[in-house]
Amino acid sequence: MNSNKFFAMAAVFSLVAMLATGAKSREGAVEPAGLKSKVAGSWSFTINQTDGEVYPFHITFDAGGGLIASCDTPFLAPLHGNWMVTQDHQVVLSFEAEVFDPATDNPDGIFKGSMNLTLDDTGSLGGKINFTGFDPNGAPIDELTATGTIAGARVSIVPVP
Repeated sequence: MNSNKFFAMAAVFSLVAMLATGAKSREGAVEPAGLKSKVAGSWSFTINQTDGEVYPFHITFDAGGGLIASCDTPFLAPLHGNWMVTQDHQVVLSFEAEVFDPATDNPDGIFKGSMNLTLDDTGSLGGKINFTGFDPNGAPIDELTATGTIAGARVSIVPVP
């Protein structure tokens, strides 16, 4: 009976030692959850399309993985989507929005996109974006299809003086 207690105690001490060693080996590494908390919040971006077009773009990253975004265009409803942090510390997201005919304000399709972003040492997010607009029948709309880069920073909190 005493030998069983001894082996049980040895097993517990061994497990504690392994956990402590494992925790130390990860010390200083940014876990995806830590990166997620650094991304959650509102950001202001600039999209630079490969065709030369430049657009302001705003995204609010919800801590639960949802997002809402807007782009200063007369034909897009607010964008909605999801985001996550990958094991290689990238922020990936997808979004979609209704497309409207600016002349009539009638729905005219759907706009879908995705981004791969990296949080750099200065706290800025940047990376690649691609998006495609689709007409009501699901056919791509060439004028709403592009790729490019995106870069931005967190919206700062400015106290009222």
